Amino acid sequence: MRYNVLILALILFVFTSCDKNKEENIVEVFDCEFVQNDENQDGLIDEEESELMQDCVDNAFDSKNEIEENLIGEWIMVGHGEGWLANASQPCAYIVFEEDELIFKFENGSVDTLVTLSWEINEAQSPSSSIFKLVAGDNYFDALDINIFSEELMFGNATPLDGNMYIYKKVK
Repeated sequence: MRYNVLILALILFVFTSCDKNKEENIVEVFDCEFVQNDENQDGLIDEEESELMQDCVDNAFDSKNEIEENLIGEWIMVGHGEGWLANASQPCAYIVFEEDELIFKFENGSVDTLVTLSWEINEAQSPSSSIFKLVAGDNYFDALDINIFSEELMFGNATPLDGNMYIYKKVK
């Protein structure tokens, strides 16, 4: 009986250590330091970010399977916009998608988090096409409010409703 408890404890330690190592590896890869700069109006969507979003829309996937297969890998935030008051600097964010979970690192002026979440792509039908949305666990992070997906880019843009816009680029 004593050996069974020791073996169970060892197994639990190994599995929890593996998850911790994954997250630590993300921190090592994630080479971004957030700096708030109120002068630069970085929260305004610039021409380059507009072009990235248009490129993503022009090349957007039209099937859930394509999106799910393409998401596997590492993505880094390359664009950001704020709603009506665009004074926040671009956060640092990195997402690693695995088959059934994602690891999300995010840092801005008020949040510094590293979480592992389950994920799925929800699909809804509009009269003319399918609408896709990333759903990440039970938590809500507006930086994971993504609904346009292409091979190299993905983004979500809630700025017309005073929300935020985040663009990610696939790096691995």
